[in-house]
Amino acid sequence: MYTGVRPVYLSAPLPAAMSVVLYKRLPLLDEATCSQMFLLHQSSYSILFQKYSPSAVWELIDLLLPNATEECPPLQDTMWNSVGTPLTELQLIYLSGEHDLVKLEHKQSYVLVGLTGGIAVIALAMSIFWGLNGSAFAN
Repeated sequence: MYTGVRPVYLSAPLPAAMSVVLYKRLPLLDEATCSQMFLLHQSSYSILFQKYSPSAVWELIDLLLPNATEECPPLQDTMWNSVGTPLTELQLIYLSGEHDLVKLEHKQSYVLVGLTGGIAVIALAMSIFWGLNGSAFAN
């Protein structure tokens, strides 16, 4: 049948370095989706639809991957996307740190604290100007 075909299971949330490498080198994958199915073959990848039975996946593999007995592979160029270039060590460190910062920025507790603090500052400013309105500064 096919050599080198094996399933890989990744569960969300991924570690920062793995997430950066996966989504930077395979840019058409959706980060918001919890489970994704795609095929990797010779520096190319093909995104599969999510709700497939195993027999449907094998039919897609038959369609997308070259058969061992055929000379010309039946690769469908419209269904394959090229894998991006490997990240350098510096890019990996920078993008992993940026990924962690984005996760911290979107934490609900920090948003709630910022919103509460912003409302408190506005209330304080209103009370100060309301107090100054009746004082000697109003003249």
